[in-house]
Amino acid sequence: MDNNRISESPGSAQVAVRKRKGTKDSDVKSLDNEIEEQLKINSVKQGLNALNPYLTKKIAERQTELFILEISFLGTSEFKYSNIRELYTYIRQEAEKFDKIEIGSSNHSRGAKFAVSSIQQRDVRRLDFQCNLQDEAIVIVRKHVVLIAFDPLRVVIMADRIILIIPDGADSLLNLIQESMKAWVLGNNDKNNEVGLPFESHAYEAIIATVLALQNQEYDIIHDRIQRILNEYKSTSTMPIDTQETMRLYKNKVISQTAKVRAFRNSLSALLENEEDLALMNLTKLKITPSLYDVPLSTALLDTHEEIEVLLESYLSDYTTLETKLSVLQMQIQNAEELLQLRLDTSRNQILVVEMIISVITCSLSFGSFIGSMFGMNLPTKLYYGDETPFKVTFILTVLLMFFGAIFTILYFQYAGIIPSKY
Repeated sequence: MDNNRISESPGSAQVAVRKRKGTKDSDVKSLDNEIEEQLKINSVKQGLNALNPYLTKKIAERQTELFILEISFLGTSEFKYSNIRELYTYIRQEAEKFDKIEIGSSNHSRGAKFAVSSIQQRDVRRLDFQCNLQDEAIVIVRKHVVLIAFDPLRVVIMADRIILIIPDGADSLLNLIQESMKAWVLGNNDKNNEVGLPFESHAYEAIIATVLALQNQEYDIIHDRIQRILNEYKSTSTMPIDTQETMRLYKNKVISQTAKVRAFRNSLSALLENEEDLALMNLTKLKITPSLYDVPLSTALLDTHEEIEVLLESYLSDYTTLETKLSVLQMQIQNAEELLQLRLDTSRNQILVVEMIISVITCSLSFGSFIGSMFGMNLPTKLYYGDETPFKVTFILTVLLMFFGAIFTILYFQYAGIIPSKY
């Protein structure tokens, strides 16, 4: 029974064992060791429980399948499923193949430091729709790889292929990108086309142009519907609740789209200000000569980003224009709401003026009621007998005082500015 107590309550059992007669020191030490081991096991279990959310997330990353479209520079397309780790491994292996092209050249050093790091798994994770819940605009430049996240597209661009993570309901967008890349392949194979864009430059243009077209389409739809509601705002001083709720929903859409377009514009603007990243986006040139990644970057690479810079500047201008349109539309909504509020305030003021005029008239009539109540009391008076002239004079004076009292009060309020003059 003592042994059972020791297993159930180690602390109290240790004291009990020490008090027993004939207990050896070796037994006490072994008991202490067992207690320490049990405490260590409990602490390990607590640590594992704390790590469970992290382990669950990592397991989910391995199990979550991404639907991917890969388009090669030959124009071929392939649909497949993959998870984040498999996609990262595939991209890393394909990027490392480019480094082997120049191995053995005197200009290439295996131990050289590179201007940009290789792709990491966290970079690929930022393209996942479940991990990037805020739909932030991302342009990440890595060795032989450029990762772009412009909602709703998530793209990995290399010198000889692009990999798209396909969102739900994006069939029309994929068709646009596929047609654009096939057009590049046909133009590149044309013998009469002496100067053509590199594969990655055309991929940048296809991705940004597709997202911009989608944003413009969304703006046109919202703009047309908001203009119809604004016309209703101009024609009436009161709006039904349903119309106001519809306007509120569209206003939120405009604010959301404005924030999204501004994020895209800021991302492109920050990229244009970084000359090294612009130069490192020339993936075809870096594929042929990987030693150009060595630090410091050579002028042969830094002077070759003009083509990409012009391309991004043109689309930066388009995004700036779209942001301006959205800002103007947002101001129109705000002006319409302020106009409606002014009309409501004016109507409320008119009602207050009418209430004041009615109150003045009522007060004037109360004077006549007071005179009538004075003469209607059962008191002995000579006015009821004989000549009716006092009654007629009193009646006429009372009516005149009521009428002119009301007119004088209203005119005085207008003179004092209490009632607007047009009323």
